[in-house]
Amino acid sequence: MSRNQRSFGYLLAEVLLIVVGVFLGLAANEWRGRVAERATLAQALRSIRQEITENRDELRAKLPYYAEMRASLARAAMAQGPGAPFDKWDYEGYTGFSVPLLRASSYENALAIGAMARADYGLSDRLARTYMLQREYGDALDLYLAAFLNGRLDTLGDQGVFFGAAHGIGSRLATAYEEALAALPPGGE
Repeated sequence: MSRNQRSFGYLLAEVLLIVVGVFLGLAANEWRGRVAERATLAQALRSIRQEITENRDELRAKLPYYAEMRASLARAAMAQGPGAPFDKWDYEGYTGFSVPLLRASSYENALAIGAMARADYGLSDRLARTYMLQREYGDALDLYLAAFLNGRLDTLGDQGVFFGAAHGIGSRLATAYEEALAALPPGGE
């Protein structure tokens, strides 16, 4: 074998080693990226689980009050008529609207950083629907509060509608929280 053929063989072997090395480096880098994405998703799901659990507990604590006030106002409206003026001092146990403080920061952060990109579609859909219902619940309560502050919820019937909506939509949201928690993997994996 001539010297040129040997040089060409060495050159070809070196090029192949470089190409294989580059491919191995790219594969290792991609593997590290997937591991990091899975770790970020697991952390995001753990945070979302904690957030939903806290929201569920906060809402559950308010629902009995809403049901109690709805029933109390319904009894008063039956006795006095739904257009009778509402005076909060007439109702034992009335502590105001008692709006639950529901968070969405973990979910919004997970979306913002792209952590949910690798999540199962069914889980992503369940979480999106849960947080959408939570937002609608908050918006509905905000509308009622604004109406109250502007003097437009001043009858027994109006107040009953508020507490009925707070309880009805809140109960649906509590169920959505339970379903979302059942769909989330236990440890965030």
